[in-house]
Amino acid sequence: MSLVISAYVPTGIVMSADSRTTMTWTSPPDGDGRVTFTNVVLSDSARKLFLLFGRFGVGTFGDAFISNMPIAHYVADYEARAKGSEPKTTEACGRQLNEYFAKLLPRPNVGFFVSGFDDLMPFAFHANALTGDLARQNVAAGTSEIQYGVAYGGDTAVLGRLLGDPKFLPAFGVMPLQDAIDFSRHLVRTTIEQLRFEPRFATVGGAIDTVIVQPGEARWLSQKELTAK
Repeated sequence: MSLVISAYVPTGIVMSADSRTTMTWTSPPDGDGRVTFTNVVLSDSARKLFLLFGRFGVGTFGDAFISNMPIAHYVADYEARAKGSEPKTTEACGRQLNEYFAKLLPRPNVGFFVSGFDDLMPFAFHANALTGDLARQNVAAGTSEIQYGVAYGGDTAVLGRLLGDPKFLPAFGVMPLQDAIDFSRHLVRTTIEQLRFEPRFATVGGAIDTVIVQPGEARWLSQKELTAK
């Protein structure tokens, strides 16, 4: 499981994600034919957040593996294959991702947050590789009017409680970019800390990665690095 945050405010878009991957291990049948299902943490070093083509932020949630390869492998493969035909718009990036993942077998149940600026116009999309749907998030429903807010995917149970009452939501329309950075990381960190105390399997954990996207600029603020101890 995962937790990916996409926060869009007037001066940019911030994306943050955790680093945990999990699986359910199924035991061989015992003498009575019963099997046991055990949730296990595979890694706290997984990559779920990406900076594609130097201008698009992409966060993934849902299936962590396809044919025993991590999602990060396929995102890198998509970017490599798109060289020479790079998407010109944020929407095109979302559509290309859906089309690439739709060709994989089995077709994965993966969601994406895709963010970018087309000239000075911000775009934040939710792409669904399983259904092929692509929906813009940062506009008022049924209009092209820009709105500011936050979207989240993965294990969102804790955030559903934290952000469930609209009157306690931040004033995204006047939020500085630094506050959006702090807020996105706070949501991931709070989920990790809350799951430590809840009587259930902790599906969110590890380091928190963060990308910011602004007009003419997209860059990492926090990214896991390989180390040798």
